[in-house]
Amino acid sequence: MADFEQLQAFVAAVETGSFSAAARRLGKAQSAVSTAISNLEIDLDISLFDRTGYRPELTEAGTRLLRHAQSVLEEVNALHVDAQALNDQAEPRFSLFVEQGLMVPRMWDLVARIAEIFPTIELNFAHLPRPAIVSALRTSQVDLALITGADRMEGGFRTRGIGFQRLVPVCKSDHPLSVPREISRGDLKRHRHIVGPSGPDVPTTRRALSPKIWTVEDPQTQLECVVSGLGWAECPVDMVTELVTDGTLAVMEYAFEQNAILDTVGVVTSNKPVTGPVQNWVLEQLAHWDQKAWVGPPHVGRKQYSRTTPTSQK
Repeated sequence: MADFEQLQAFVAAVETGSFSAAARRLGKAQSAVSTAISNLEIDLDISLFDRTGYRPELTEAGTRLLRHAQSVLEEVNALHVDAQALNDQAEPRFSLFVEQGLMVPRMWDLVARIAEIFPTIELNFAHLPRPAIVSALRTSQVDLALITGADRMEGGFRTRGIGFQRLVPVCKSDHPLSVPREISRGDLKRHRHIVGPSGPDVPTTRRALSPKIWTVEDPQTQLECVVSGLGWAECPVDMVTELVTDGTLAVMEYAFEQNAILDTVGVVTSNKPVTGPVQNWVLEQLAHWDQKAWVGPPHVGRKQYSRTTPTSQK
């Protein structure tokens, strides 16, 4: 059986590009790294690297097994993080606010893990419109917030980008803009655009594309206006996927740009020098998420979607 140090040497060699660089990363002699990898190959009875060239190159088998090795190391790291969290004295209270449109299933899983690992914590969890979260941040009512456009926050906050949210232009399936063709700017200007609030902290993707606008404070109200046939909007893909799939809403295809309207998703915390184990644990989990957590299923909003899906042609 492969041991932890062998897997660690293998992954480090791949990620750094050489055995010597892997040794520097791990703080070991190059001979120790080479020996660990050789022993791993013996244990697995597989050649992980082709050593005939100037630098060792991954074999096809090595490429396939690399994913498993990385997964094992990630699980071991998670074990140590959880153990550290259990050993440390957690904060008695912790506030976690998440912007509407960002509560994907993975976020619910994270909240469930907080309950499991920190069973005695008093959690203040809220799923709110962005303006409400920004206000809570400025009045120190929240320890950690997950919002769009975090990189534009100012005023003594720490921010870290962790992904992208995709917005999709939608209208009700019987709206004039639901026709199966590309929509021009002129087409949009003839119909009411439901937009979110404006201001220096608001993501630039939330723009008005029609002189006829209604302004709302949150994505849920925006979506309800669209479902009621009051106008069209660019909505978070995770909020509209089911409604597009069942034919309630139609995805519009822009003629003037790609439908992939992306905005940054990030974590915002206070700038205090000392943080507790709960906050550190949550940040550690989010740091390992891939950046596509909020881009939704690719078939919703992809070009030609409305032309190939019968329900969107109503």
